[in-house]
Amino acid sequence: MFIFRIIFYCIFVITFSNAAFAKNVKIAILSELPGADLDSPNYLKDIPAACQMAIDDQSEALKKCGIKINLSLKQIDVDPLAPFKALKSVYDSDALAAVGFQSSDEVAVAGKVIKNTDFLAISPYASASNLKQFMPNYLSLVANNKELAKKTEYFIQHDLKPKKIVAIVAWDSPFSRDFYQSLSEKFKRKTKLYKIWDKIHDFESNIQKIKAESPEVVLLPNFPVNTAYVIKALSKAGLNTIFVGPDSWGEGDSRFTRILQGIHFKGYTIRQFSDFYMDKRQKDLSSRFKRTYKRNFSTVAGLYYDATSYVIKLILELHGRVDRRTIFKQSKIDRSLIGVMGTHCISNEVCKKRRFLLISADETGFRFKKILQ
Repeated sequence: MFIFRIIFYCIFVITFSNAAFAKNVKIAILSELPGADLDSPNYLKDIPAACQMAIDDQSEALKKCGIKINLSLKQIDVDPLAPFKALKSVYDSDALAAVGFQSSDEVAVAGKVIKNTDFLAISPYASASNLKQFMPNYLSLVANNKELAKKTEYFIQHDLKPKKIVAIVAWDSPFSRDFYQSLSEKFKRKTKLYKIWDKIHDFESNIQKIKAESPEVVLLPNFPVNTAYVIKALSKAGLNTIFVGPDSWGEGDSRFTRILQGIHFKGYTIRQFSDFYMDKRQKDLSSRFKRTYKRNFSTVAGLYYDATSYVIKLILELHGRVDRRTIFKQSKIDRSLIGVMGTHCISNEVCKKRRFLLISADETGFRFKKILQ
């Protein structure tokens, strides 16, 4: 009888220790601060709610592992060094892992903080190919610029078939510069490159030169405000062309449409995800989000949901026996996620399961056109 009690006690201790190994764990959420910039996009307010919803949706599975996840929100202002400071603060804390930032430029500044450590961060939206220098510590949920540039290039050449192409690239932006450099050499040879600055919206010195080129396509791999001002300047100068860009145009960013109000133009953006095309899973999550938080659901919020879900998946695979080292090690083994926003091949340049969407843009807004195969 005594032996049976000892065996029962050992089983109880082992079971209890498995559940209690990391009873309370913290996931840091990194994003921009709503209101830090007067033109901050509205979707920034949705990010913490989307991350919490991902945790709530896995609450029963987490409970079985004895895990309670707390979110630690770290939002940055417009200080150029803010991403570095924020991730450094997270790394120095007791956070298990981090989700964010959403832009390549922010990851480029912050990534060196955790390089060659045992800390894991995953960006929901950063796609610059050169961010692989921070792997395996910094992973990305989405396709990188090599894939995105390839799809954009194919659309321009096979659908639009232009004879003259101009690329206007914000050269000080790591994302924009990397996107251009990810294009094929053949495509770049037939494209006239103009380098501009992301935060400077005076293009007078280049407007007449670009207009004289008479390009049938203008490629703009820049962020919303810069892209909008370029389109506005060239359209007001009378250039009749088609503007094309990747998902950096930010369809959920009201600044783009506000700057271009009353400006007639035609454009297309090639992107992996869109607020204007949702499958059943995305619509279901959108409806739940709206009922719970009384706010419209955004693509960026959905990607933060999936990125948080990936970290939770790693925790569950380890049956709750997690610390920084084990979660980091598990992320090297499992780089996949069937998420709400799609099937993700995390930080993988080749992924046949990814889809790309063609979204049209004009002075009335954005509209879904088709899925690009």
